[in-house]
Amino acid sequence: MIIAVSSRKIYKQAQRVRILTGAILLAGITAIMFVAYTYSPS
Repeated sequence: MIIAVSSRKIYKQAQRVRILTGAILLAGITAIMFVAYTYSPS
């Protein structure tokens, strides 16, 4: 029972970390694309 609770906590934490990582990656890609679009000679 203790193992189940701890594993559930770890799973929730891992899910949160995954969502955070995805958001950071998305923000980084968006920023890079924005900078590239802004500074590219059109």
